[in-house]
Amino acid sequence: MLAVTFGVKRFHTFLFNRPFTVISDHKPLEVICNKPINAAPPRLQAMMLAIQGYDYTVKYVAGTEIGLADALSRLPNTSDTADVPLDIRVEFFKFTEDKVADIKTATQADPVLCILKEIIHNGWPETQRELSTDIRSHWSYRDELSIENGIILKGEEYTYPHPYVTAY
Repeated sequence: MLAVTFGVKRFHTFLFNRPFTVISDHKPLEVICNKPINAAPPRLQAMMLAIQGYDYTVKYVAGTEIGLADALSRLPNTSDTADVPLDIRVEFFKFTEDKVADIKTATQADPVLCILKEIIHNGWPETQRELSTDIRSHWSYRDELSIENGIILKGEEYTYPHPYVTAY
């Protein structure tokens, strides 16, 4: 993805506002690029956000079917290139700051969510059986869980503490 981002930015003049196809011998890249941006790993999200304004599709072609690189592509690059920023955060709260503070406080007071935060931070066990019964319900979407500002998120949605479940 880093090479795609670099190439798209480098040839912006030729690619912007034109549909184009990226041919890659990396099959997972095709799958990742066809998913929503929030489903990709954070490092790839930053790169995908950087090129989201372009009309591109990623196509997988086996490496044996791609011809050898030409001599010009092997020349060293003498110009300085800008680093791709890897820490891009978009924060959007649909609540007031007071509600966010209340949810954060209630999350800290909820023992189940405290254990869940610890597991998200330290990593999930190999099997579901190693979890308590309260945490097992989160197993099926464990890859979507993250912690932002002390609040547990499932994708782009909040995981509410027990006192707030009936309120919202």
